[in-house]
Amino acid sequence: MTGQNYHKIRGLCTTRGIYILSISGSIILSGIAPTYGNHDTLKPKPQEFLQEPSFTLNASWDFGTVNSGDTVTHTFDLTNSNATSLLILGIGSSCACLSGQIDKFRLEANDSARLKATLNPTENSDSSDEYIYVDTYSDKERSEVFRIKHQVNPKPTPILKFVSPVQTLGLMRVGQTVKLDLTVQNTGDTDLIIFSSNVDSSPDFSWVPKQPSYPVTVQPAEKRVFAIAYTPDSASGVLQKRIFLVSNDPTDKFLEASGYIATEEEIQRAMGK
Repeated sequence: MTGQNYHKIRGLCTTRGIYILSISGSIILSGIAPTYGNHDTLKPKPQEFLQEPSFTLNASWDFGTVNSGDTVTHTFDLTNSNATSLLILGIGSSCACLSGQIDKFRLEANDSARLKATLNPTENSDSSDEYIYVDTYSDKERSEVFRIKHQVNPKPTPILKFVSPVQTLGLMRVGQTVKLDLTVQNTGDTDLIIFSSNVDSSPDFSWVPKQPSYPVTVQPAEKRVFAIAYTPDSASGVLQKRIFLVSNDPTDKFLEASGYIATEEEIQRAMGK
């Protein structure tokens, strides 16, 4: 249990019973409690709640495999199986990707309420147990645990991989054109879509033979071969350039090119001529 998100109706009691739903997976159920205007007039008479209330409900639920980012719901039917009234003060939870609400906060004998849990797991969700709390007015404190199982299936993601992510161009003369291999592979499990590149607007780089027709789709395991040309127009010394492809890969990927740019005279002097 990683922490509690807790809502309750203020000013109604000082003693309560707690019912807990245990949920396997990374979940949050945040309760929705009503807002009372006059706490004194709505506060129940203590003798109505002197006996320990009892819930009747299904003890477990299995969501099975849930894709990351998908939303699934389950509704629990809670029945007050005791002869006394039951007042639900609020709903609490232990973690963060579950929302929920209960449709009734006061249950007479044999009366029922519906607690709706909505699960939306993320990439970071795991299979640890999580909990839903039903806070009740009672002279005793009791916990009941209800296990919900689920496994998170990671969301299909494209992965852009440069086959040669680091390229050394060596010594280059001003005005000399060199070519770079820009082969990319999709190592993910859904289509990679390339939208643009910083090559498109660069004065030093150009596509060979021409700019790709965007968007470019690269299927899983597929390779796509591009080439770019670089022509330095001044002796700027050390060259360090990064080539970016803008795509639906959620992480930034780039090719890094390095070299040294010199004039013909500088090269001749370096060679002792």
